[in-house]
Amino acid sequence: GQAYAALRAGRVFAGLSTLFGKETIVHYEPVRDAAGAVVGALYVGVDISADLTLLKDRIRAMKVGDTGYFYVLDAAPGKAWGNLIVHPAKEGSNIADSKDADGRFFIKEILEKKNGNIHYGWQNPGEPAPREKFVAYAYVKEWNWVIAGGTYSDEITSAATQLRNRFIGFGLLALG
Repeated sequence: GQAYAALRAGRVFAGLSTLFGKETIVHYEPVRDAAGAVVGALYVGVDISADLTLLKDRIRAMKVGDTGYFYVLDAAPGKAWGNLIVHPAKEGSNIADSKDADGRFFIKEILEKKNGNIHYGWQNPGEPAPREKFVAYAYVKEWNWVIAGGTYSDEITSAATQLRNRFIGFGLLALG
C-alpha cells in the first residue's frame, strides 16, 4: 500500500490504514544501514476502530436543512477512489461516476478539487424535474478523505426567507 511505497522511497508515512481488518492510525519511519539504504521500518499504530465507528455515526446523524446530509468520500488514488466511507444510505459503494442532471461528473469534480463548493442539478426518481443542490466539501489530507455536506438550494433559501418574513412582521407590528 501507500506505507510500503513511501518506505521504499525512504520517506516517512503517517495516516489511516486498515491492518488486520481494523482501522489504525499508523506512523512508519524508514531504518537505514550505514550506506543509507532502507533496511527496515519503525512502526507505531493505534487501533481507532471504535472511535471511527463513533465518528461515522455522528457524521451520519448530522443534517443540513430538511433533507440534506454529510458524507465522506475516499480520495486516495487507486481502486477505492470515490468510495463512500460514510453515507446515510449508500455507504461502501463507489459513486465516482455519478452524473448530475446535465451529465456532469460532479463527484469526480469534488474529488479532483478536494476543497470548495458546487451547485448541480439532481433529479430523484419520481420527481418531475431536477432541483439544484449545493454541496460544500473539504479535504482531510492525513486520511485522504473528502468530507461533504449539502442539501437542496431551496432548503437553504427557505430558512433565510422565513427569517426575513419574521423581521418584516416584527417591523410592521412595531410601526402599527
